[in-house]
Amino acid sequence: MTTLAQRALKAPFLDAETEAELVTRMMAGDTAAKAALAESHLRLVYKIASQYKGRAPMDELVGVGCVGLSHGLNRVRLDKGARVATYVAWHIRAAITHFLLRDHSLVARGTNNRDKHCFWKLPHALAKIGHRGDTLNDADAKRVADLLEVEVEDVLAAFALRHGDFSLNRAANADSTSEPTEFIDLLPDESAESEDEIADRLTLAQHTPALLAALDSLSDRQREIFMARFVEEPPTTLVELARRFDLSTERIRQLSVQAWSKVAAALGRPNAKAPSQYGSKGRKKWAA
Repeated sequence: MTTLAQRALKAPFLDAETEAELVTRMMAGDTAAKAALAESHLRLVYKIASQYKGRAPMDELVGVGCVGLSHGLNRVRLDKGARVATYVAWHIRAAITHFLLRDHSLVARGTNNRDKHCFWKLPHALAKIGHRGDTLNDADAKRVADLLEVEVEDVLAAFALRHGDFSLNRAANADSTSEPTEFIDLLPDESAESEDEIADRLTLAQHTPALLAALDSLSDRQREIFMARFVEEPPTTLVELARRFDLSTERIRQLSVQAWSKVAAALGRPNAKAPSQYGSKGRKKWAA
């Protein structure tokens, strides 16, 4: 237990009369009286700081709370008839929440009035829609945003601050006896290739030299027809090629089959038949 915590536990409780006397002396410039009032309210600092436990180190929360306590003592008014705890509690809580908003999150956030309004009103709004738990889905975030008249992004940011930053390096299976798996390992990689894509790419890499050699063995006309019918997307129809070369569609079909046979033989697949369809599923028949 820290020295400050020990002092908080040992600090005497003040009755109303003693408290009023110390406040009068403090307002007259007696620093010892202010110190006595501060020490007697250290328990309150710890109590409020514990409500934010887990969102920042406890010693930091207590330290910031003590700053709020000092500010609160400077604003105590005897003529209002309220106890000191009533004044300082608000300032302790305000100092801690301002610290969490401004300094503690790894993601920098502003501390304008809208951010503060959203942060303070969030628990009430969540209770109003019946929300429970440590996560907030988009539908509930939209309902809260409508209640508070702020943007959904503001609600999600305030919710994240109230629940602390989430580390992707935290174990996702902490309760399991198996090897730990971090949350970051469970995120999908948008750029990752599937096994089929990798296999196709490796196959293409292996066959590329032979394919280029096979294409070189074709005549210029056969090569152009082969590329138009079997490589390009969308494929060129027989009718279009017939017009381009001023040949019949049957002759174009024969030339495309001859070109296919030469390329297939060069790739070590002499018995491979020309595809009845091009490429992906649903494309036009190549003999159309």
